[in-house]
Amino acid sequence: MALTDARPTENLNPLSASFRAGRSIVRLVYDSLGRTYDGAVRPWMASSWTWHEGDSNALSVDLREGVEWHDGRLVTASDVAFTFDLLSDTALGSLDRPVPSPRYRGRTSLVNEITTQSSHELTLEFGDVDESVAKRALSVPILPKHVWEQYARRTKAARIDGSDRTEALERKNLDPVGSGPLRVTEAAPGESLSMEPFESHFLSTGGVGESLVEFDGGFSFDALEFTVLPSGGAVVELLSDGTLDASANSLSPGAAKKAREDDELAVETGEPQWCYHVGYNHRRPPFDDAGFRRAVARLVDRSSLVDTLFDGEATRVVSPLGTTRYAPEGDEWDDSLADVRFLGEPGSDSLDVKRAKSTFCDAGYTYSSDGELLIDE
Repeated sequence: MALTDARPTENLNPLSASFRAGRSIVRLVYDSLGRTYDGAVRPWMASSWTWHEGDSNALSVDLREGVEWHDGRLVTASDVAFTFDLLSDTALGSLDRPVPSPRYRGRTSLVNEITTQSSHELTLEFGDVDESVAKRALSVPILPKHVWEQYARRTKAARIDGSDRTEALERKNLDPVGSGPLRVTEAAPGESLSMEPFESHFLSTGGVGESLVEFDGGFSFDALEFTVLPSGGAVVELLSDGTLDASANSLSPGAAKKAREDDELAVETGEPQWCYHVGYNHRRPPFDDAGFRRAVARLVDRSSLVDTLFDGEATRVVSPLGTTRYAPEGDEWDDSLADVRFLGEPGSDSLDVKRAKSTFCDAGYTYSSDGELLIDE
């Protein structure tokens, strides 16, 4: 498979806040208690879980018995408890204040306490949150205590901003020990990453249960090789000549168009829940004024950007929630969005200058006799 982002070959630390491009690869190396599939969070490393009845917002979890780390040691409930402790404070109490993992802070903060009843039984107690929210905590990667405990200490390098950093957050982790269905065999930073199926994984050993029956048997390949390439165009060329089987990254609109021209290639499309956006530094005038920001937002012809920059492979929105299930509905919401729509004919890339100037005037700004917008600095 091709990678146009080299970072997954340079950093396999699941705690790294800056490492997001390779999260799918990390999920192949590390298991979590639960995984989202078929639209719901379901047991994964856990064989089952049960919510306590009554007022207690707690979940009893049974781990699959016999689950192994890639180095052959058994996964235990203590590893799960350790993981939540480490993600909540990567210094494990050795510093004056906690140093949480930024990437999982929102999930681990849902858990108030973890108690272990046996090597494969534990209970998670949550705060005052709904069960659907609490389940987000079940998706964190479970880490081996015997590997990560030694990195719960401050890094030797001083931080310019004075904040504490730990080795758990800084290490590259290019020889990861997880329990996931694939294990890393070789990493050449900036060039390639090699993996192979972990034969002892519960998907490969069978008996996964009815909920995971579609994954039973593990993978049908002997090895997985990620190769770093400079561009989507290079990826398409190597796909066309049979050198590659697939791309592990999404393709640019131009590369996707080129791939569609080859009848031997299949191009999968989807609608991600993220967006490109124009952002402002709210701390600096005049962008500290919401009225000014709204006026500037109305100068952007999103329809034209979709056509010219994304070759039509994008959706025009005026809110980050526009393509998600969280977007509100109703006249009040629609009216608020109208306040930031383009001041011109969408797709024309032609601004109605008179309306634009009027919008800035309505926001409290004035123009010079030469027609320049006047801003107090």
